[in-house]
Amino acid sequence: VPGRGRKRHGELRRPFRVPGGVLVCALLGVAPTALIVMAGLYSRGETIARVNALWVSLFAVIAGVAVYGLCSWNRMRLRSPAA
Repeated sequence: VPGRGRKRHGELRRPFRVPGGVLVCALLGVAPTALIVMAGLYSRGETIARVNALWVSLFAVIAGVAVYGLCSWNRMRLRSPAA
């Protein structure tokens, strides 16, 4: 869980920073995002088993998010003390 260390050990010194800060991090995401958008635009006619490839990709993304959520929920459920 991001930030857990800050809550447990807030007094510790953290000398490491991302060079360039938030602006550079945001700019690093621009090129991959542009490539994904271009790939989507150029592959509108592609099909997988007579289904538009964009729909198959969207389904894969949604399924991945659902599986991640289920795994996270199950992990939290197993770690919580029995009531």
